[in-house]
Amino acid sequence: MRIVFRCEHCGQSLEAEADMAGEHMPCPSCERLIAIPKSVHPEVPPPVLPVTSPVCAQQPVLPKTSGMAIASMVIGILGIAGGWMCCGIILPIVAIILGHISFSQIQRRPSELTGKGLAIAGFTLGYVGLLFGLIAAFAFGTFAATMSAVTNEMNRTLGQGGGIRR
Repeated sequence: MRIVFRCEHCGQSLEAEADMAGEHMPCPSCERLIAIPKSVHPEVPPPVLPVTSPVCAQQPVLPKTSGMAIASMVIGILGIAGGWMCCGIILPIVAIILGHISFSQIQRRPSELTGKGLAIAGFTLGYVGLLFGLIAAFAFGTFAATMSAVTNEMNRTLGQGGGIRR
C-alpha cells in the first residue's frame, strides 16, 4: 500500500510505501528532509497549500525636499536681513530665480520632490528683499543728493563772503 502526502515546505505531491511511515526522505522538488506521515488515507489526499515565496516588500520611494527650494528660502532670508546693505539687490534676485525654478520642478515631479512651501517662501522673501533694496537705494540716493545740494549751497554762501568774519 502506498501513502500519498504533500511536502510541508513546497507543497509537492509525494508517494511512499506504507512500511516507510515515520521515516525521513528528501523532497525531490525542494530537497528538504521531510517526515513520511504514519497514516494518510490514500483516497483522500491532503489539502493543497499555496506555494509562497518570500517577496521583499518594496519600500515606497519617499520624495526628497528640493535643495533649490531650501537655498531659495535661506538666500531670501539673508536678502531681507541684511543683503541690501552689502550685496544690494543680488541676493533677493537669486532667491526669486531659485524659488521659481524649484517651484516649477516640484510641480512637474510631485512624487519625487517636496518643498513647495519653501519655494514659495523663497521667492516671496526675494520679492520683499528686492523691494527693501530698491527703497534703500532710493533713500540713500535721495539722502546723498540732498547732502550734496546742502554742501554746495554752504560752499557758495561761504565763498561769497557771507561767512563769519574775524
